[in-house]
Amino acid sequence: MKLFKPILIFLTLALLVPVQSFAGSFRGNPFYFSAGGTFVVPQDSDLGSADPATDAVLNSNNVQMEIDGGLGARAAAGLVLKRRFRMEFEYGYRKTDLDKVSAESGGVKVEVPVAGDFSMNTLMVNGVFDFRNASRFTPYLGAGIGMGLVEVSNPAFTTLGVTVPSGSEDDEVFVYQLYGGVGYWILPQLLGYAEYRYMGSGDAKFNTTFATIDTHNFELGLRFYLGRP
Repeated sequence: MKLFKPILIFLTLALLVPVQSFAGSFRGNPFYFSAGGTFVVPQDSDLGSADPATDAVLNSNNVQMEIDGGLGARAAAGLVLKRRFRMEFEYGYRKTDLDKVSAESGGVKVEVPVAGDFSMNTLMVNGVFDFRNASRFTPYLGAGIGMGLVEVSNPAFTTLGVTVPSGSEDDEVFVYQLYGGVGYWILPQLLGYAEYRYMGSGDAKFNTTFATIDTHNFELGLRFYLGRP
């Protein structure tokens, strides 16, 4: 949390300076903005512990947190390089509900319902390649790295004799993403797009427990160019 807010402020100011300087509308203007809504499908999250004995129990019984699907939003500002390459800064937000904790004990799957929620704020730097062609459709592939602020709120629960305390905790983690999609030119400066993103992260630590947070993201959005690219 200490690092996340200063970096967000820095990126916002860094983007405002070039956009204000080049905000005129002329052919070839390289700057653009995009925004979209996301349907989030989290993968089951492996649970671990900083305590070696507890961690051994969790790992040997394949203890996982199951998270419901949720919604999110994403906004980005970027720069076009030689018509086919793009570099962009992105902010994203995702929120879902916790569902249950599952474990395998003696070949039998045990499930414990858990009420709570999970959210993630992310700041990313992305590189994108556009497959420009003569049609209105433009496929593209991208990748990005950055940092995320993961927040989890949960009640106390016990599984296989291991108790996870209640609380509302957050942690900063490294995040990365790989994505692909297709855009459709609605107007010379406006493109609608549909895409899939896979986002992975480092282990998020909450009290003595840590978890992996990986998500599949399906997005629809619009991209607006300040000038015709």
